[in-house]
Parts: sequence; structure tokens; C-alpha cells
Amino acid sequence: MIRFFHRSFIPVLALFAVLAGTLIVLTRMADIHSAKVTVVDISAADVNTQMFASALGGIPAGQDSTTAQEYIDSDQVIVKRAISAAAHDSTEAALSLLSAVLAHNPKHGTAWFQVGRILSEQGNTLAAIDAYDKAIMYTKGRGKAVPYYNLGCLLRNQGRNVEAISAFGKALDERPAYLEARMNLAVLYSRLPDGKVEARRLYRQLLRLHPDYAQAHYNLGLLLLAADRQDSALVEFEAAVASDSTLTKAWFNIGRLTSRSGDKVRAEVAYRKAVAADPENLKARRNLAIILQNSGRCEEALAVCNETIARNPSFARIWFTKGRSLSCLKRLNEAEKAYRRALALEPENAKAWLNLGVILAKERRYLDAVLCYREVLNLDPGHIAARYNMGIAYSRVSDFAAARQAYAQVVSLDPGHVKAWLNLGVAHAKLAENNKARECYLKVLELDPGNESALANLALLEERLGNLTAAVKFGMELLEINPDHPGLKDQLRLNAERLLGTDPNNSVANQVLELLAKGV
Repeated sequence: MIRFFHRSFIPVLALFAVLAGTLIVLTRMADIHSAKVTVVDISAADVNTQMFASALGGIPAGQDSTTAQEYIDSDQVIVKRAISAAAHDSTEAALSLLSAVLAHNPKHGTAWFQVGRILSEQGNTLAAIDAYDKAIMYTKGRGKAVPYYNLGCLLRNQGRNVEAISAFGKALDERPAYLEARMNLAVLYSRLPDGKVEARRLYRQLLRLHPDYAQAHYNLGLLLLAADRQDSALVEFEAAVASDSTLTKAWFNIGRLTSRSGDKVRAEVAYRKAVAADPENLKARRNLAIILQNSGRCEEALAVCNETIARNPSFARIWFTKGRSLSCLKRLNEAEKAYRRALALEPENAKAWLNLGVILAKERRYLDAVLCYREVLNLDPGHIAARYNMGIAYSRVSDFAAARQAYAQVVSLDPGHVKAWLNLGVAHAKLAENNKARECYLKVLELDPGNESALANLALLEERLGNLTAAVKFGMELLEINPDHPGLKDQLRLNAERLLGTDPNNSVANQVLELLAKGV
């Protein structure tokens, strides 16, 4: 009985042990490789998978003594040898071994899967897709999941997203907890115009299965950010860094969102974390400098700028930010040099041209400033600040006709620009266009009732035109708003007395003098 057991069952048990061991190796190799599929280029001469058996050789014919069971054992051993050869970069040897298996058994799913892997790495994409199709066809049960996944990756890399979605979906049908398949499915849906809601659902499913998956939290955060759900996006980005504190892009987005909400402290912390995780992240460094500038810590901001420039002197935007820091520190000559360096690297940076113009204007180089503002307008004809600043520069050199034109263009672009209306009134007044000046000042009061400058200018304008009653009226309105307005009381008293000189019973003039006598 014992001898019968040894002869009958032990060989069978040994066979099952070999098969089980082989399947474990293959499954582990497939799972590991499934996450390593990369973008591949289609070769100019794609290999037809049906050529393998004949072109690469197979099991020699005429081995009459080999039984069917021995062939099965041999196939598994050869596939194991092929996996080992591929792992050691001996792809030609691996393909030769696999072709031998397929020559004997064209329905060997594992062999087709390994062929697909090798072809994918070689860039023979179409042939790899064909091999994975055969692997799926000849593999049973959950074993189909990995071939479906790798097929999905190849289809995705070819831009065949609908087919890729189908492949990843089938991988999940076979293995619902397949992390990479669900991740890729969510990514593809997020790229579809009408797939964002489904993508968010897939990410949430994924996070229920893998709550610490940092990349999934991050991707979900991006989708929520795109949907203008900033608070929810911030929660996901923070969950991402809680799972992976080195995820620079999540820290960067936390910095952006907290900066937008005015939380400069949290924004600074986030950008510092981003820089610590990736010292070469120049955008995080620049944003950190901006946060420090906006907090009035311009020396620290300048230090960050200099550190960033030391890493990459060709980063134009950091020179711009350095210019702002130097301007903040009133180091105008150095600021000018920084802006000019930024413009040498990025000539179409309108903000750099604008800020350079401001620096030159502060140095009283007004016509040079005008040239900078013109550069801004060449890049952006609707740039209101450049036109407004140009008007100021022309006013400083007493070119009031040019200033008038600049301010008129501002109010045509932005009818609610109070300062432009006020300065346009001044330009008209300087050009003796008094009625137009009055219209501009009244427009200011329409937009900003009680505007002191408009009331003062109207009082002066009416006085100059001899309209003393109107001058006193506007002066009284200004007195009610600001009794301490420079020179106002003396001017009111003078105008009231002049009125009484021509009309002793003028009630307005008498009322003004009574109020001034009381020390109002």
C-alpha cells in the first residue's frame, strides 16, 4: 500500500508543487511589472507576434519519448527561465525560450503575457497589445487582471483612451481591489470633458480601499480645485501630505490655497515644506519669497531670491521677484538691474516692464518710464495701470495734452476709475478746458461722494472762474467732511468776504463767516 502511494501520488504532488511555485513566481513578476509599464514608442518595424514560434525556434520535433505530462513540466520550467532571463536584460534569450513554449502550446497564457511585457519594453507596442490580447484569451479567472491592466497602459499611452478605460474596467472586474487599475481608470475619466464626476467617484472608491494613497488624495484635490471647491481640495491636499510628507506638489497647492485665503502663516509653512521636499522646486521658492514680501519681510524674501538664483540664474520670474524685494527695501538702482535682468530673460513680461517704469518714475526719469509703459501696452493694449501711470509721468513733465489722452483712454476702458477721472479733470484744467474739468470732478463725486480732492478742485475752479457762490458751496461741503483740510478755512473766509463786497446781504457768505467765527 505504501509503495502504491509513493508511485501514484508523490509524482502528482510533486507536479502540483512545481506548478504552484511557478504560478507564484509568475504572479509576483506580473504584479511587479504591471506598475512599471511606461510610455513606449511604436517601432517603425513592429514585430508580428505570430512569427515567434517559427522565426525564433521552438521545441525540436521528433522527441517521441517525451510524454504530454513532461511537456507541461517543461513549459513551466522554460517560462521560469524566460522570466529570469528577462529580469537580467537577456530579452532575446527570453523571447527564444518563450517562442519554444508557444510553438508547443500556442494557448499558454503566461507565455503570451511575458511576451507582451518584453515587447512593451522594446517599444513594439502593437505586437505587445496583440500578445496581451492572447494572454487574456488563454488565462482564466483573476489571472486576467494583470494582462488587462498592462493592455490598458499600452492603449492609454497610444491615446486610445476609450479602449484603455474598457481594459482597466475589466481588470477591476477580475480584481476589484486592484489599486493601479482603479487609479488609471480615474485618471482617464478625469481627462474626459464629461468624466470629472465619475473620476471623483473612482478616487473616493480607491481611497476607501487605500485611505493612505497620497497620489489619489492629490489627484482628487486637483479635480475639486478645478470644480472651484477650494476648501474640499485643501482637505485632500493635506491628506496627501499626511500620507506622504515628501509630496512636493501637494505642499505647493496647500501654499497656493492658503495664500489665496489670506493665511500667510500656513502658506509660508507649506512652501517651506515644498522646498524641503524638493530643493530644486523653483516655483515653490519664488512663491515663498512672495509670501515673505507680502508680510513685509523683504530682507528674508531677498535672501530666498538670491538662493534661488544661485540654483538657476536663468529663472526669469525670480529676477522679477528680486526686483520687487529690492524696491520694497528702497534699493532702487539694484531693483532696476533686477528688472532689466528679468526682461533680458523674458522680454514679454509685462509686469516687469510696468515695475521697471515705476522704478524709473521714482527716480524722476519720467520719459524713460513712459517708454517702459509703452512696452507694456505693446504686449497688452488694454493694460489700465500702464496707461494711468503714463498719464502721471506726462503730468510730471507738464505734457498735459499727452496726460489728458492717457487718462481719457483709462476711463474709456474703466469708467469707474475715480483717480483717472480726477487726474483727467486736472489735465483739462491745466489746458484751460474748464467746463470739461468741471464735468470730470462732478463725475468723481458721482462715483465717490464726498471725495475731498474733487470738492477742493471744484472750489478752486469756480473761484478762478469768478463763480464765488459755487466756490463757497463746494468749500462748505468739504468743510463738513474735513474741517482740517489745509488752507480751506482761509480760502472760505476770503471768498465769503469777496461775496459780501458785491452783495452785503448774501446769506451764504454771512453763514460761512458766522461758522468760522465760532471756530467750526
